[in-house]
Amino acid sequence: EHFDKMRVIKEQLSSLGHAPTDESFAAIIMSSLPASYDPHLSALTASAKVSSVILTSDVLMSTVVDEYDRRASKTKK
Repeated sequence: EHFDKMRVIKEQLSSLGHAPTDESFAAIIMSSLPASYDPHLSALTASAKVSSVILTSDVLMSTVVDEYDRRASKTKK
């Protein structure tokens, strides 16, 4: 739900002629997450840099959702 809201805001900015770049949008997403995701984000950005891969907002959101699911499954046990 959080990412859906972020996408809506991005679309609204785009319709006003102020579309953020994908890199800026990824940075906005990272800053919108709780501090508990900092280790995950640090590992993700370091991995992207080492492998010379561009971390797109879609990849970022996908990995964060995966991390959320992983955490949720641990708390169910």
